Formats: sequence, C-alpha cells, structure tokens
Amino acid sequence: PKIEASSINDLPIASIALCGKNREKQELLAEKLKRKFERVQGIRRVDTIGLRREIVHVLLHPDKLRILGIPATLVRQQIIEHGFDAPWGTFENKQLTFSLKMTGKYDSLDKLKNLLIGRLPGGHLIRLHDVAEVRMGYLRERIRSVLSLKGGKYFPVMVLNILKSPGYD
Repeated sequence: PKIEASSINDLPIASIALCGKNREKQELLAEKLKRKFERVQGIRRVDTIGLRREIVHVLLHPDKLRILGIPATLVRQQIIEHGFDAPWGTFENKQLTFSLKMTGKYDSLDKLKNLLIGRLPGGHLIRLHDVAEVRMGYLRERIRSVLSLKGGKYFPVMVLNILKSPGYD
C-alpha cells in the first residue's frame, strides 16, 4: 500500500469546466484562464485536465533506414546533438524506443525536416525528411473528459482546478 500525507491545501478551491464544439478555441481559452488565475495572489497553482499538449512527431521509416544503412540510433543522436531541450514525447518502434526533446533551435518545422542525418558514399546528403515523417501533432491523452447534456452528443471538456496557497482564504 502507498500512504501519502495531504492537507486541505491539496484540494481545489474551485473547478471550472469548459465545454464546446470547437476544441481549439476551448484550449486557447483554458490556457488564457490558467495564466490569469496563476497571476492572482494566493493561488498556488492551476491544474488542467483534458488539454492536449502540442508536440512534434518524428515517425521513422524503418524500410528507408534499412535501405540507406542508417540506424535509428543515429537519427536520435543527430537530433539530440543539435541541442534539443523541451519534451517531444516518445518514439516507439518494435526495435527501438527513445524520448525526444527540443529547445526551439529550429523556428520552423521545415528547418527541422532538413536536419542533416548523414552522407552516402557518393556524397548525397540524407536529411531527416528522407527517413522520417516530421509533423506537428498532439501528445497522447492520458485522461479524457467529456460531457453530455440531457443525453445528447458528447463534447470534450477542459477542467481547471484552482488550488490556493497555504495561509490564503
């Protein structure tokens, strides 16, 4: 068994649920509200449920890697050596799994796609887009919240749980 100490300060003082048909607008509003609440004196933090985190997906093409004789670990090494620092998520394939990170060194997806991975004996340059699909996407959801009013269609819900700092009412 796992025993954890908790206090009244670990419970939200308010929960706000945002529901609607346009998920992108909901997420923008949730982020805006979260930033505003976090600036209020006495608010310790604002936890969110249902928000998707945008990430870069790098989907390696194992057949192309094999034909070119490039190991997936080399692709990983090139990405890491070029100074990436923020979470990208996890690459999974039957032979290899690794986590990717990025700092924003590349200000566009096209620059990242053109990352040099290696050279063929004839001098031909192999870039990331030659061996992988690189695209923006969302981190896989761990928790999904939905709401249905009066037995109707389900809509995604984003919840903001507001926690106060100790000593504030």
